[in-house]
Amino acid sequence: MKSIIVLLGILSTSALYAQEEVAKEKPTQILSLQPIVIGAYSESSVMGIGVSYEREISNKMAWQLPAQYYFEANGYEGFGISPTLKLYPFGMDRTVTWSVGPALRYSYVKDDYYYYYYDSYYDPERVDMENDFESVFGFEVQSGLGINIDRFNFGINSSIGLNYTQGVTGTFINTMTIGMKF
Repeated sequence: MKSIIVLLGILSTSALYAQEEVAKEKPTQILSLQPIVIGAYSESSVMGIGVSYEREISNKMAWQLPAQYYFEANGYEGFGISPTLKLYPFGMDRTVTWSVGPALRYSYVKDDYYYYYYDSYYDPERVDMENDFESVFGFEVQSGLGINIDRFNFGINSSIGLNYTQGVTGTFINTMTIGMKF
């Protein structure tokens, strides 16, 4: 009788252990709206909106694809995307998270600018230069702070990098995100 009880105990323990390993959760995904995008390309400042999709690779790593639209301001308008590898040194499964990682940036932008032509000292003339849309490629380092409450995600991200267009120019993009985990 004792051997049957011991055998049932061993079988039930191994069955529970096997179920524990089989039951894995699917990767965390975050779909976010970026109601505030503030940044600068070269000497032009930008404002815009965007969306972002993030998918967990492991508890300490995820990839993100944000896409932004820049409103026409200061003669500058367009859109940009920046695939990012986000590293979470303290893990993603926390209420407050911090991430850092490299990103590639592609933007399709139009930068109109002007200068003043001085025919004489008292008669300056403004000359508007209109450019076509151009592709801008670059590399960035992104850092972000996230707050997770149940299924909601709030974040502030900042990136700084270099663009390669007609020479090397700097860029930074700051975003605020409001997202949902699923």
